[in-house]
Amino acid sequence: MKTAYIYERVICASTPETPRHGEGDVVRLADGSLLLVYGEFYGPSDAAPATLQGMVSRDAGRTWGEKRLVQENTGGRT
Repeated sequence: MKTAYIYERVICASTPETPRHGEGDVVRLADGSLLLVYGEFYGPSDAAPATLQGMVSRDAGRTWGEKRLVQENTGGRT
């Protein structure tokens, strides 16, 4: 029996400006590509302001395109 190869890659590395990413999900789009949407926090705490960012993969998650804004910080955190 063949075992599928598992690819591992850090997709959203933390930076001093965005030290935390989380609460993400992936959906398959009608064209077969994958859409990853995740929270990008501008502070280390759960109460930090955040936006939702998205990335698309057209090769089953092996590589990901540039991040793009999906939702502004409409929650009003500052």
